[in-house]
Order: sequence, then structure tokens, then C-alpha cells
Amino acid sequence: MFQSAKKFSDWEVSNANFCLGGGIHYRFARQWETKQTVTLLQFAGSDRWFKNTAYRERNLSFRTRAAEWSSLLVWSPVHWDVQGRNRHHHLYTGLGWTVLFFSPQAELNGTYHKLRPLGTEGQGLEIGKDSYGKSSLNTAFVTGYRYKLNRQYVIGVELNLRKSFSDYLDDVSGTYTDNNTLREKRGDVAADLADRNLSGQPKAEGSSRGNPGAKDNYGYFLFTFAWFVGS
Repeated sequence: MFQSAKKFSDWEVSNANFCLGGGIHYRFARQWETKQTVTLLQFAGSDRWFKNTAYRERNLSFRTRAAEWSSLLVWSPVHWDVQGRNRHHHLYTGLGWTVLFFSPQAELNGTYHKLRPLGTEGQGLEIGKDSYGKSSLNTAFVTGYRYKLNRQYVIGVELNLRKSFSDYLDDVSGTYTDNNTLREKRGDVAADLADRNLSGQPKAEGSSRGNPGAKDNYGYFLFTFAWFVGS
């Protein structure tokens, strides 16, 4: 499972985690099917993996635990039944949408803390800054390969990519809030996790902490096992 990222090129394999899912495929035409899945996953990121010195100096990191429900329309350019022959190989690709329920966290002194209640960018403290939602609607792409072991069982591998409409899967989007005010209102943990820059000086209120113009992306590989119902 890959990390969340602003750009797909920002992904870092070292942040990979495990994910687990299950679902139903319903084939309604020779080359078409619907795919409904539920997936439990965790993605992570750290500024120390970036080559960009500005990101490395920012020094933020996170992990996000999430549950995803997806609904996709899938097309098979190469499928099992070709010219009356029952083949073992099957390729597919599809588009759709997902709903992701997520909770970003960050580590401090060996303990992970949920970031949304802390309002690390001044949410709930500054006018016009409300807490971000706990869920996100995302567009979805899937492509995969299946191999039919016999008439009933199938194994395979698939790649899932998601483009989110949220910029807070990693709790980072806008600007720094006043760290002294955050410490007074929300405590030391909130202040320490909001600004972890390596310069030795607190970031000025209003200075850039993230990029609100670029929403988050995430993606994952799945090794799949399936069986045909009623076969």
C-alpha cells in the first residue's frame, strides 16, 4: 500500500503498508462488470523522504488509517471466453468513485496522536477555518490481471489509484497558525505537532505549510483471490 501524495511522482515505496479488502464482481455483459469493494488500509508519508530541501526542513510526517468503499465499472479487453475457448488469462480496467473515511495521525515521543481534533492549522481557532471532514469522495481507477486456476477459483493482482477531493488526508493543506496561541488553546502536543521545522524558529502565522491548490492522491496494489458463485 503506497503513501498519500500530492503528485503520483511523490510516492515513496519505503512508506508502504499492508491493506486488506473484499468485494463482489457482477458480470452483466460479455466484457462488462461492476465491482463493489470495501478496503481497510493505512498510508504514510514523511518529509525526510523528499529530495526537496524545503520539505525536508518542514519535517512533518503522518500515518493515516482509513476505510474505503468503492464502486467501479469494469471493462475487459482480454477476457476468458474468446471464440468459444475457455482461457485462463483475464485483463481488466475500470473507472468509478470511492468514499474514504480517514483519520490522520502523527508520532510524538513514541505515541501516535489523532491530528484532526488538534487543529494543527488553526481549525476552530481562526475565523473561517473549520475542522475538515472525516470522509472524502474520490475518483477511482483500477487495472488488473486474473488467472483462472480452475472453473471455480481465480488469483490475480491489481493496481488501484485514487484522486481525492480532500487536501487533508495527511492533515497538511494551508498555512501555519500562531504556535503560541495553539499551545495555549490546544496544549503542547498540538503545538509540537503543528510546527516541527528544523530551523529552530517557529514558523510565522500565515506562512505556507502545505499546498491547498493540489489535492491528495493515494493508491495501492492488491493480490486477489476469488471464486465464482454458482459455478
